[in-house]
Amino acid sequence: MNKRGISGVVTAVILIAMVVGLTTIVWIVLSNLIEGNLDEAETGLTKINLNIISGSVANSSQTKFSLKLDRDYDENELVEINFLIQTKDGDTEKITIPNDLEPGEGKTYPFNTGSISGANDIHDLDEISVAPVVLINGKKKTLSKTDTYKFNFEE
Repeated sequence: MNKRGISGVVTAVILIAMVVGLTTIVWIVLSNLIEGNLDEAETGLTKINLNIISGSVANSSQTKFSLKLDRDYDENELVEINFLIQTKDGDTEKITIPNDLEPGEGKTYPFNTGSISGANDIHDLDEISVAPVVLINGKKKTLSKTDTYKFNFEE
């Protein structure tokens, strides 16, 4: 009987191709995992403190209010500020404002209850929280809430 097998050269080429293919797949998977974790780690290291100093009613019809916000000194790039407004019914509305608050500065931000669903006047509001939005590796990332203001109205 005349049996012939695969030559040593063909076997070596097939094995090398398999190793290169598997290495490429592992590299792609690991690099995506590492990149995602690095973004999350960088988000965790980024800290911007936005503090709500005071709130006030801006008109007699009680449909407009304002919040005074202070920003601590930091080296991070704040691109937006998210205001999370919660009504007494439990509904939450997010209002995003482009950043114009530099480190160490304070500013008053006006709001109108007419733009908040479920709120006819300020008595329908429960609380407002503030969360900074930063730019990390070219992507916007919302950080954790840094402060919350509870509306307290005596009936």
